[in-house]
Amino acid sequence: QWQQVPKKKGKVEETKKGASSKKSVSKVLSGATGTDSVKSAFAALDQMNTREPHTDNEVGPGSSEDEEDGEVSTKPSVEEKKIKKPKVKKAKITVSQAAEALEDTALTTFLHGLEESNPEDFDVQLRRCADFFERSFKVCELPFNKILQESPLSKFALLLVREVLKGATTPSGKKAQPPKANVGLLMMLALLLRAHPDALLQHAAAIRPGPKTNSGEQFRLLLWCYGQVSKGAASAGVTLWVRNLLPMVLSTNSSSPRHELGLQFIENLLPAPSKARAGLLKKAGKTGGENAVVPITALLSFLSLAYASEEKPALRARALYPYLRELALAPGGRSGRTASLFLPPTVELAASAAPDSPLQSVVMDNLLWCLSSDPEVTLPLWHDQMRKFPASSPASLQALASAWGCPEAAGITPHTAQLLQVLQEMREAYRVALQSPAGLSSEE
Repeated sequence: QWQQVPKKKGKVEETKKGASSKKSVSKVLSGATGTDSVKSAFAALDQMNTREPHTDNEVGPGSSEDEEDGEVSTKPSVEEKKIKKPKVKKAKITVSQAAEALEDTALTTFLHGLEESNPEDFDVQLRRCADFFERSFKVCELPFNKILQESPLSKFALLLVREVLKGATTPSGKKAQPPKANVGLLMMLALLLRAHPDALLQHAAAIRPGPKTNSGEQFRLLLWCYGQVSKGAASAGVTLWVRNLLPMVLSTNSSSPRHELGLQFIENLLPAPSKARAGLLKKAGKTGGENAVVPITALLSFLSLAYASEEKPALRARALYPYLRELALAPGGRSGRTASLFLPPTVELAASAAPDSPLQSVVMDNLLWCLSSDPEVTLPLWHDQMRKFPASSPASLQALASAWGCPEAAGITPHTAQLLQVLQEMREAYRVALQSPAGLSSEE
């Protein structure tokens, strides 16, 4: 009996210790309210996590004598539970299968409803029709990249454009009738040009308005094709306008319908929304020379149109000029090259511009931009051009003096020494010319 007493006493002590530990934990967890209770709960969990873990030699509560004797447990391991099931690939649906799933009654109902809801608005009909087929064939896959590699997309787009224009041709000797275009070709062409707007740029010269597009119907269809390109990318639309429509605008009378339609086209593109404007400037900054979105030669031609008179067509062009100038002089890696190309014709134009005219003000702004963009190259070039066109000197020097210290001439300020050297050489050249027996010419 005396040996059993300590055992009972030990059990009592263990029971007391367990009760006291439970009380301490419960006291920590429930001893405070609100934020304190949350903090104390996390503190208790931290204390529990800081306890020393069981070693491999210790027998855990879930172990058995069979495991100690070397028997392997039959319970699945964690790695076996995490085995991922293979993904089932969805069957690819071809274009023909998607077409077979398209019910004739659904298509007929849609077309009848399209004509009833929009009997006169053919543009809306075309867009809704394109949306219908896009939804119907959205589930199928088309190896488009393979198609592009096997057959150049630009040739395919050019072929479609020619087919569309052929439908608007009136045979000789017959009375002109409204054009009958193939709806399927128009839909395919619209989707193609919007998805790949650069497809026509390689063949821009082949679809330029000319003798083959003399009829008004053909010309409007051609403008429609350009419009689909603009929907896909505004930069491609502006490029097409510069290459194909601007020469037509410059060569036709301001009262001509083609002149009006050409101006309307670019007016619908510019000024562009902020998102499209950012894309335009990014594209314009990457290209230069004759491949630019707006080449310098095109900008100068449009400048002559915008300031040719004070009539309404010229004023409309004048309102568009700042946007075209922004694209032509877009910041990028080619700004220096652009300035060297822009400066000589600018100096020549400054020599012929009337004093204090709106044209002279614009030309002086262009001159300051050229000098500020790349002074190391443009300052010596300006000196050479001033010798060729001395009549531009007064206005140029006055504009430079007025802009000195302003943001317009900020790029020239670090090159003050080079500028003073150029001015001193110009002054010496004029002094020698004045002292010569012949003197300066009447123009000088």
